[in-house]
Amino acid sequence: MLAAAGVRSKFQAQRNSPFSNVIGALDGVAIEQEQPLPADVKCVAEYYSRQGFYALNVQAICDADYKFRWMSCKSPKSAHNLTAFTCTSLGQVLHGADNPITLSLIQYGHCIASDEAYAAGEVLAVP
Repeated sequence: MLAAAGVRSKFQAQRNSPFSNVIGALDGVAIEQEQPLPADVKCVAEYYSRQGFYALNVQAICDADYKFRWMSCKSPKSAHNLTAFTCTSLGQVLHGADNPITLSLIQYGHCIASDEAYAAGEVLAVP
């Protein structure tokens, strides 16, 4: 009975929220790594961050339950978050207004919240 009440209250909170259409939050984070070898990357300096260490620019989407729903670590830290996200397959899908996934998200009014580092679009909600 207690579990059912918890589920009911969570559902009620989501229903009354002005953010009920937000399906996740997108942001980038620097994940420290060892200095890459010149034989492994085109430019070692691209992996050096302003924070003073070598890193990857990891893009991730987290949901309201604090669960990671998607992530990509394809870009060096020197890449801007928008560039790093646009280089991913999900970034390309969400920026393509004719993609069936994007069209479905638009049709149901869903969006992904992100900060001003990203470009606003039909699916990306940017302040």
